[in-house]
Amino acid sequence: TTHTPVPAGIDRFDRQLIARHFGDDGELSGVPVEKILPLGRETYPGGEPELFNMAVMGLRLAQRANGVSTLHGAVSREMFSGLWPGFDPADVPITSITNGVHAPTWVAPEVFRLGAGQVGTGRAHQVLAGGPVADEGAERQSGTPRRWDAVSGIADQEIWELRRELRGQLVTEVRRRLYASWRRRGAGTAELGWIDGVLDPDVLTIGFARRVPSYKRLTLMLRDRDR
Repeated sequence: TTHTPVPAGIDRFDRQLIARHFGDDGELSGVPVEKILPLGRETYPGGEPELFNMAVMGLRLAQRANGVSTLHGAVSREMFSGLWPGFDPADVPITSITNGVHAPTWVAPEVFRLGAGQVGTGRAHQVLAGGPVADEGAERQSGTPRRWDAVSGIADQEIWELRRELRGQLVTEVRRRLYASWRRRGAGTAELGWIDGVLDPDVLTIGFARRVPSYKRLTLMLRDRDR
């Protein structure tokens, strides 16, 4: 799967840094550095041959490549077309899939029950499964609400209370995992009382996870602290 097609989303390293970790004197002895370096070399027009590009290496070694949306696939084909000289960008063998989730697993049972109370249990199951709604055609002709449209009738207070309940479940799970982690490291029960105060379901908590490249704009919500 190709990374976000911006410079901050693709790892590129100096060739000397790569050479340091391979070859007879490197951390992985027996892997000839002269065979590794060409895999990530940007040999196409506009590339920098002195850099080792991890995405380029991945594309040269992979049997298949894809973006994570139709647009991402098109941009990636254009961006990496130099690896397939003689091919028009549209013919570059980088396909696309659309990122998503398995809704019946992803949606909390509490949310499902709240929605089903408005649209009916049978329809809620059909919508979550991604299949057609049995009476959707009749609804379109009659102008009655379709699929999940009826959930707009749920009171804001009900949604707010449910969100509060789910945040509470999340905080409980975080504390449980944190406690288990510290116990595995040898901490005693008596010294872990502080975990009971970790996080607060009534306070907005913003978490930064995994990579933190600039294009994710992690500081965007921190620009106006009073707001």
